[in-house]
Amino acid sequence: MTTATKSYAELSKNKEIMEMVSIREHDPSGHLIGPEVYRTVFGQPSGDHNILLIREYGVDRKYIPQTIELLNEVEEIGKDEDTKVLALYPIIADKMDS
Repeated sequence: MTTATKSYAELSKNKEIMEMVSIREHDPSGHLIGPEVYRTVFGQPSGDHNILLIREYGVDRKYIPQTIELLNEVEEIGKDEDTKVLALYPIIADKMDS
């Protein structure tokens, strides 16, 4: 948490980042949320992929093992494509069941 809050504080001092935030506020393509903290439960982040498709699902915590099994199947389906599957679990977030 200390590292995360320090990096967030540093970004807020960066002139270019603040200019980008200002432009984004006037013409948003989405809605900012957070800061939120998640842990990875499936897959690994990929530095080779710079486009993300994010899907958010509400899953009861007791079904996480079955969800991971399903994600293995999803990853197998996409193995011939240039894709990576990543699943995150909220530690601190607005929707703790997503």
